[in-house]
Amino acid sequence: MKIHQTLLVGSFAVAVGSFLAIGCAGKGSSSESLQLSADTGTGKKTVGSTDMCGSPAPSMAERNRVEKEIAALAFAPGKGGAPTVIPVYFHIVTNDDGSLGGMTDAEVAIQIDALNTGFAGTQAPGGFNTSFRFQLAGTDRTANSAWFTCIRDSADDVAMKTALRRGTAATLNLYVRDLEPGLGGWGGFPWWYAGNPVMDGPEIDYTLVGRGVDPGLAGDVFVHEVGHWMGLYHTFQDGCTTNNDYVSDTPAEAHYNVNCPTATLDTCTGKGFSGTDPWMNFMDYTNDACKYQFTSGQSRRMDQMWATYRAGK
Repeated sequence: MKIHQTLLVGSFAVAVGSFLAIGCAGKGSSSESLQLSADTGTGKKTVGSTDMCGSPAPSMAERNRVEKEIAALAFAPGKGGAPTVIPVYFHIVTNDDGSLGGMTDAEVAIQIDALNTGFAGTQAPGGFNTSFRFQLAGTDRTANSAWFTCIRDSADDVAMKTALRRGTAATLNLYVRDLEPGLGGWGGFPWWYAGNPVMDGPEIDYTLVGRGVDPGLAGDVFVHEVGHWMGLYHTFQDGCTTNNDYVSDTPAEAHYNVNCPTATLDTCTGKGFSGTDPWMNFMDYTNDACKYQFTSGQSRRMDQMWATYRAGK
């Protein structure tokens, strides 16, 4: 195993990024995932239209407990303002000889840019300026084939995160490696940190990294995953229900959307349901060419989650 580490301070930037979103809560531990289909011709992984994650979302009991915990803190509607700057560590894992996997420093910068434009609401008109920004704190590169291809929550996955994770609950650790066949990424919700802090931090497949060339791979896989890390559910959570994703200004939608739907798409109609599908939201599965938005309500919820589960923890 080889580990090369570079610590960076002060790299705070803004740019544009887009791709496709990530999946659902995984097996009650620290994971949620997006399933992908393999493109054997290019070696890239592409999002499948039907093989999304089948793992369950948090149980209703867990969700009810979280709602009670965050309700103890009163917040005005999300308003952006002076941002909370979150330190970010990139942990880039390759196979033993470095021939598979990896990211350049320029590609890391693209990911930081995608996070900042996404959370600043500047990717397109209609995005909301949230209270959070991201600053690169460090990058390490590890050559370890066992870690590169390990199964999530396995002994190797735990060993990797035990060795590499930095900081506190308020530190974002991102792991980039070769995920299991059919998976593009997974993350964890903030209330899981207290019970298993070492496993906190999203993992992303290295083939889905934004590389500044393909607009379909510009970095918003990370925006979606970090949305979960900040406490957001999918916009299609529970389908056409009143709770849905527990955010009042993201209209309910019956299922996830892909590609770029029509502006008038409305899969939840009738009494109690207003508005068209929020397919432009980062927490849906649409293509990054048409996905650019967090809402005021999502910003408020992230503020609540941050204060309850991450700030000062």
